[in-house]
Amino acid sequence: MISPIQLLFLMAAFLVPNSQAVISDRLEANMQTAGYYCQKRRDIAIVSIHYQNSTNDLPCSVSIQKNSSPVVSLLEAKRNKDNCESKAKTMMQRLVDRGWRCLSSGL
Repeated sequence: MISPIQLLFLMAAFLVPNSQAVISDRLEANMQTAGYYCQKRRDIAIVSIHYQNSTNDLPCSVSIQKNSSPVVSLLEAKRNKDNCESKAKTMMQRLVDRGWRCLSSGL
């Protein structure tokens, strides 16, 4: 069975010229997580924003996972959720600047 994240990148393989999407079942993010889903050739990266409290979105954290590598924590914020959203957007922009194509989810 194909997961939502696999479906996203399979669709990208047909929509983006010369794209080669290779999907790893070990990626720990899913489409319900706020963040950015990025692809460059055979590589994928997921920048995720995690909200622990649904009433005020705090505390929050930002992480990144490339291919099947371990998840790396980038930031934790306890007072301002904008810090998490800004950090995720900055990381996504760095990837785009390096030739990655990114889609946002849940933002």
